[in-house]
Amino acid sequence: MTFAAAGEKVETMTTSQGANKNGQRSVRTLPFSKDTFRLITTKFYVHSSIARVISRADVPVFSSSKIRMQDENGISHPTYVYNCRTTNAWDMDLALTATYFPHCGLTFVVVFGCSLSVEEEILKRLSFAMAEAAHPLLMPGIFAEIERSRQVHIVEATIDELETRILLLDLQSSDMEGMLESEAEKRNQEKRTAWLDTAYLRNALISWNTQLAKICQHVDRLGSEVFKLTKLTSPSANCKMNLEHNVDRGKDLQEDMERDRTRKGLEDNKEMFQQTGQKIKDRIQGIIDEYDDKIRDCTMRVDGMAMATQWARPTSTADSHGETNVQIALATSRDSRHMRSIAIVTMVFLPGTFFATVFSMTFFNWFGSGGAVVSPYFYIYVLFTVCFTLITLGSWWYFVSYRHSSRQKSSLEEEIPLV
Repeated sequence: MTFAAAGEKVETMTTSQGANKNGQRSVRTLPFSKDTFRLITTKFYVHSSIARVISRADVPVFSSSKIRMQDENGISHPTYVYNCRTTNAWDMDLALTATYFPHCGLTFVVVFGCSLSVEEEILKRLSFAMAEAAHPLLMPGIFAEIERSRQVHIVEATIDELETRILLLDLQSSDMEGMLESEAEKRNQEKRTAWLDTAYLRNALISWNTQLAKICQHVDRLGSEVFKLTKLTSPSANCKMNLEHNVDRGKDLQEDMERDRTRKGLEDNKEMFQQTGQKIKDRIQGIIDEYDDKIRDCTMRVDGMAMATQWARPTSTADSHGETNVQIALATSRDSRHMRSIAIVTMVFLPGTFFATVFSMTFFNWFGSGGAVVSPYFYIYVLFTVCFTLITLGSWWYFVSYRHSSRQKSSLEEEIPLV
């Protein structure tokens, strides 16, 4: 039984609370009343553990448990309960619960949240099954196939988006310089979002792969517990033994032969179920291998994004790495232009300022009675200027160059090993 979105089955129905903008209800919202759902859970023997599984919306789940459940006559039987849940991080998530009664070979399955297209896909796959339809893991296997179809498209779209962002890292520094700050921040946000989406998708695929491995393990468990083959003696030997044993008791030989045929039929069914289980296991293993390949693709893109970010560099004199270094290089370039402007202004005004200062000193008397006169003490200015210039240059050389070279020389001498 499948629960599709009510908005898809009745086109005139308006979107109600719990439905998304596409008209599809979530897994936790049902298209009928609570009383109807209780009746369905009773008739389909739905176990209450499915409520806990559906509540774990962002975590994929496959669980199996062996319990005892009563049938409609109140008789308790060993029962296997299966619950499946896909993550709701993307649209079209599903949930499934299955109840299998080994004593009669019946499996009751309810699928939550499927659309009409998914419902048609399930019915189409079931129409191809013959006796294999009675295998309890057939529906979980179909469930895995449907989830694979959904996630393959998500992986391809996410990888394409990340590759586009990687190509944008080759943006030239001149283009970045002319870009508005809001536009640059928008591009950075898009790159971070693409990287995070790919990393999250990779982790989701790893989690789902773990759940698929549980299905393979449960196939082996069913083969060893429910569908285990027992060694039977030949019908002729049974007939002879029963004939000798039952002569005095007057039992009918035909009844014993009928019982042997029934047992042989049961063993044939077990063998068929084991073969079906092996097919399901092989297909699930193939899906796991495909997921492993997709996980490697996601890992390669995530690592490629990190490497491309480190290797991204502008066309400038500096061989910068990374987006932060690009921004530093651009800021340095702007500062250099400003410093060149300041240097040009300084070179223009420095000669005039120097000579204006010198000629404004009292060593020169331009309006004396005998004409322009230079003071005989002018040499004091020259002497002090030369001496303090030499002292300044000497101090700079000592503290900046000489002491630094002396420390390096002493450290090298200390590192020389004694022979």
